[in-house]
Amino acid sequence: MKRYLCTMIALLMVLTACAAPATSEPESTKYIHAPYVSTITAEECFICSESKGTSTGLYWGEDNVGLLNLNTFEVLRIEINRYENGKLVEKQAGFMRTTGMKSGSVFATTDPDRGYSHVRIGGANSSIDAGSIQSHLCQTCLDEINNMHFGDYPPEAYAIVNFTDKTIRPLIQNTTFFGSGNYGVDCEFEDDGNIDLLIFYCPPRYQ
Repeated sequence: MKRYLCTMIALLMVLTACAAPATSEPESTKYIHAPYVSTITAEECFICSESKGTSTGLYWGEDNVGLLNLNTFEVLRIEINRYENGKLVEKQAGFMRTTGMKSGSVFATTDPDRGYSHVRIGGANSSIDAGSIQSHLCQTCLDEINNMHFGDYPPEAYAIVNFTDKTIRPLIQNTTFFGSGNYGVDCEFEDDGNIDLLIFYCPPRYQ
């Protein structure tokens, strides 16, 4: 009887295992991006040509950063350091300023007297359009992005552009903080696709 019960239990275990639905291994989320290949020359590059004929060209050389849409190449200037006619204004502003992009739900509230800006990117979750970025940046500038490590997540279609050294840093979910020249950028990626940025001016101390 005892042997019979053991045999029945073993048979039930085998049948249960056979009836269980097969489970597949979860797919890897590791992002691998194909290197971008430029379709323009350096003379036509958004960065290298100094954006001549556009408002962005007026910002190069400033000790400021901007938010860049890599699909439209619209720039939202973050004017923490205020400039007039290309010269730094070294006095208190006495106000906060809210600015936004023409396309998308993107707004920045900047306090120049305290040296920070809060940027809200509504419903980001957009990938970079290869055709757009390859037709706006030369190969040298694209290689800077190609050489970046994005880990498991694709880069967003938004980036921080530094007006001083002309560098571009795409936003990426696994990087919640990074530096850009004299600026620190704190990133919060929300489940609904919104992105909150806190950009603050933090130049080296005691120089």
